[in-house]
Amino acid sequence: MSRHELTHRLVIQRLPRAPAWLNEGLAEYFSMISFKNGTARLGIPTPRLRRLTSSRFEKGRIPQKLLVDEIPTLKELLNADEATIESDEKYYIAAWAAVHYLANGGADHVQRFRSFVNAVAKGETAEAALAASYDSLGVLEPRYRDYLKKVAAVVPKLREWTFSFPVAPIQANPRVRTLDDAEVHRLWAFFVPAYESEQLRQARLHAPLSPITLLMEALIAARQHRYAEATGELVQAVELAPQDLFLLSLKLSVLLEREARKPPADRNLALLAADVRRLAETADETQTLAIVARYGALGGDVGLALPYAERAVALDPYCFDCLSSLAQLYFAKGEFALAVDTQELAVHRWPKRGGAPWASIEQLRCYRRRNSGEAVSCPL
Repeated sequence: MSRHELTHRLVIQRLPRAPAWLNEGLAEYFSMISFKNGTARLGIPTPRLRRLTSSRFEKGRIPQKLLVDEIPTLKELLNADEATIESDEKYYIAAWAAVHYLANGGADHVQRFRSFVNAVAKGETAEAALAASYDSLGVLEPRYRDYLKKVAAVVPKLREWTFSFPVAPIQANPRVRTLDDAEVHRLWAFFVPAYESEQLRQARLHAPLSPITLLMEALIAARQHRYAEATGELVQAVELAPQDLFLLSLKLSVLLEREARKPPADRNLALLAADVRRLAETADETQTLAIVARYGALGGDVGLALPYAERAVALDPYCFDCLSSLAQLYFAKGEFALAVDTQELAVHRWPKRGGAPWASIEQLRCYRRRNSGEAVSCPL
C-alpha cells in the first residue's frame, strides 16, 4: 500500500495532467517493484490478477472470477474518471494491464512508454500520445485483449524488466524517541484524513498546549481560509517551539497567503522580515526556498528572492508555487519572455485535478500582453 500511495504522490508531482487510469495503473505497477541484492524487478503481477480468467468453466465454478471479456476496453478505460475506477476492481486490473502492456509488452516498449509519458507530461491527450508512440486505439485494442489473456493464464508469461544499481553499505545512526500524544494523533490524521476531526479532538484532550495540537488547529483553519485564527495558532506553536523551523515555515506560508490576498498597497510584509531572514539562513529544500522566494516576489525584492526561486525550481521543476514566484520575479526584472515561459510551466504543472487557478491564468495573459509590447502593469 505504501508504494502504491507513494507512486500517486510522485505522479501528482511529475505528471499533474495524468488521466485517472494512468495514475492508478502506474501506482499498481510500481506497488510490486522488487529490490534484492542490487537488482530491481519491474512488472511483477499484482494480487488482483488472481481474479482474472479466460475460462468460462472456471468462472461458472467461482463466480467471483472476472472473465477477460468483462474487463473494460481501452476506450472505456481512457474515459473512466477517478470515481469509476475506485468503485470497480475491474478498472484497477485494466489500468495495471494497460500500463504493463505499454511498458513491458515488447522489446522496444520502454522507449515507447517513455515517449508516451513525456507527451502526456507536455499536455497531450492520452489518446493522441498513444497514437504517436504506439498506434490508434482501434489497432491497440485487440493487442491489449491478447495481452489480458496472457495475464489470465494459469502461469502468466509476462516480460519483467530488471536493472542493477549499486548497493552502498548502510551506516546509519538513527535517533529514536517516543512520539508524544499530539504527534500520534497528527500522524493518524495525516494517514486517515477522514478521522482528522476526531484525532484533533483527542489531541486537544490529551495535549491541549502541544505545538503539534496547535499546528493541527492552524492547518484546518487555513484550509477554511480562517487566516486570522490559523495565524494565532501558528504564532503560539512557534513560541512553544522556537527552534522548530518547520513550524516557522508553516506560519510564514499562512501569513504570506494572507498578504497575497490583499491589494499590493495594503500589504505589510515588513512584519515578516525577521522570520523570513531567519528561515533564509538555513533554507536548503524546496518548501523553505519557495517561502523566501514568495516573500521576495510579493514585495518586489528581486535581488533577495531570485536565487531562492531558481534553486527551488532546480530542486523540484514541478513545484507550482516555485514556478509562479519565479515568473513574477522575471517579470519584475523586465525579462518578460522568461516570465511568460515560466508562468506557462506553472499553469501546466498545477498539481491538483481540474484547471489551474483563474488568477494564475490571468497572470499569464498579462505577461503575454506585456511581452507583446502592450503597456500593461501585472500585479504581483
